Amino acid sequence: MVRLEVTPLTHEPTGGGTAASSGWPAAWLRRAFDPLPDPVLLLSRDLEVRFASARVREVLGFEPDELVGRALTDLVAPEDVPTVLGIAAERLGTEAPALFRVRARHRDGRDLWVGVSAVDRSDDPEIRSVVVTVRDITRPGLRGEELARARDFYLTLLDGFPNPVWRSTTPLGVDWVNQAYLAFTGRSYQEELGEGWAEIVHPEDLPRVTDAFQRTFERREPFVLEYRLRHRSGEFRWIADHGQPIIGLDGEFLGHIGAFYDVHDRRQTEEVLRATVQELRLDLEALARVADERREAIARLLADEERRTRELADQIENDQLQALAALKLRVELLGERLREDPADEGLGVVMRSVEETMRRMRRLMRELREERDPS
Repeated sequence: MVRLEVTPLTHEPTGGGTAASSGWPAAWLRRAFDPLPDPVLLLSRDLEVRFASARVREVLGFEPDELVGRALTDLVAPEDVPTVLGIAAERLGTEAPALFRVRARHRDGRDLWVGVSAVDRSDDPEIRSVVVTVRDITRPGLRGEELARARDFYLTLLDGFPNPVWRSTTPLGVDWVNQAYLAFTGRSYQEELGEGWAEIVHPEDLPRVTDAFQRTFERREPFVLEYRLRHRSGEFRWIADHGQPIIGLDGEFLGHIGAFYDVHDRRQTEEVLRATVQELRLDLEALARVADERREAIARLLADEERRTRELADQIENDQLQALAALKLRVELLGERLREDPADEGLGVVMRSVEETMRRMRRLMRELREERDPS
């Protein structure tokens, strides 16, 4: 069975021989890939062959240069082209390797079963081609360890990635990490294997992390998880861990492969923003309380002022009416004394004037009350 493994490269070809769009000279590609036991194809994102190693001659019968510029689907039996395109549509753009079997078309027209393993890193700025390793599984005597070595070919590429990368084959068991992972933790390779990685997860986050790993492993699901991991400096730093399921040649679930990114500075910025927003909210609430208290105080002052004004007006009214009443009484008494005196007629005029003045005073005070309190 031929195994197809896809991996990206960077740079544009500098010319001179078949080369992936990476600037790698053809001679360098030959030195890198021709010694490998299985054919290697470098593809563009649209699955066009840009480079083929010398081993394609033995497995597929083509000269390496014959394949350059051809579509990968030209090398697949027509019945299996939909399978290849479907897997490409599903896996391209993810970090999950795709492992499957298809029938490849030999140069002489016969079909042979091949094992295909694909890992797409096309979006990585350092890698912009697709690397495909192909293994003929129809060859007799194929050893299991050779198939495993071919399936794990992508690990040699991931080992030099700038981001920490890991692989697990059990819910909590890691069986491989790259150099960037070790550089972040400052620990040895052996310390990270198995469940050793859990030793440097923050104790508060560990139950949540192990639960998520076990759950997604059982469900064969991808995941994104943020938690704190101890850095080589001794500081617990927040990371964002992305995991993708690995599917085997026969569709079996083989575990997860993942990469994490340091998001500690981003988390700290978010915490500062949250704290600032909370402080502003408390300040606004305090200002609102002060404003309410001041409104209530002003309302009380206005109410007191209105009450005092009403009391003063009532007092003035009473004083005026009392003075007029006293004046009326004196006029009446004087009238009694001068009952038969000619001046009595003049007192009657005075009396009527006093009574009219009292009526006008009462009417005026009533109008003032109505203006002050319309209800």
